[in-house]
Amino acid sequence: MESQDCLQPGSMLPNLTLPATDGRMVRLSAYRHDRNLVLAFVGDGRQDDQRMLLAQLAHHYPAIAQDDAEVLAVVQGPRQRAEELKRQGRLPFVVLVDEDQRMHGTFGAVDGTGQAASAVVIADRYNEIQAIYSTAQGDILPTVPEIVGRLNFIEIQCPE
Repeated sequence: MESQDCLQPGSMLPNLTLPATDGRMVRLSAYRHDRNLVLAFVGDGRQDDQRMLLAQLAHHYPAIAQDDAEVLAVVQGPRQRAEELKRQGRLPFVVLVDEDQRMHGTFGAVDGTGQAASAVVIADRYNEIQAIYSTAQGDILPTVPEIVGRLNFIEIQCPE
């Protein structure tokens, strides 16, 4: 697995594809030139802080979408677990299934014991990473209002 050392602000998002809970395959590059991205890595989604992040993103989703951004939640584990999180949380955004933990690993969202951890990655519409936070790297995740503020700043820099 790649480590977060390779992915820093200024890096391009890798062109990864994962299945969504609705069965379609979602490629990160499909959002290039169209939407800013918030990737929310929530491990298996069983911890309170992971569920809280998803709930806050769902609550603030209209403001996020207004900034020409899209949220992609990434859940490590079987598809049934991701579907359950989407249904129980009434999540209005795409939930991706990372069964083999490859995407978590690529973005540095794996702790020292090999367990999937939480992370938030914010990328602009050109797929350039603007910010990356990972609890596995000792970072404190941004609040959703901080994420919205970062998206507002990106829109000011690159309005379209």
